[in-house]
Amino acid sequence: MGFFMVKKMKLNMLRKIGSLTLVLAFFFNQTAFALPQVDEVVEGNVTIETPDANTMNINVADPQAIINYSSFDINANETVNVNLPSSTSEILNRDIGSDMSNILGTLNCNGLFILVNTHGIYV
Repeated sequence: MGFFMVKKMKLNMLRKIGSLTLVLAFFFNQTAFALPQVDEVVEGNVTIETPDANTMNINVADPQAIINYSSFDINANETVNVNLPSSTSEILNRDIGSDMSNILGTLNCNGLFILVNTHGIYV
């Protein structure tokens, strides 16, 4: 084999390794989102149920409620349903964790839904 042929083979191998490294870095760098993680109900009569791994139902009996979360994320295959007493009811949701909130799935609410996160919200 000539010098240029060996050089070309090494270059092709480095490209393949570089591409594989990029793909692996992308795969392992993806954040695993989950349904919101409730820290505490601060105000209001609130019940929270998860009928399956991809669904959360937040049922509020009072016209106003406040919930703190350690994280508020909704993955693409997940749904969060917020059931308020009326369309004029309000719920304040505070993500007090250290990361931004990622809303990639479905969020349903029949009243005013407010999400606060000082680290940001990605929709």
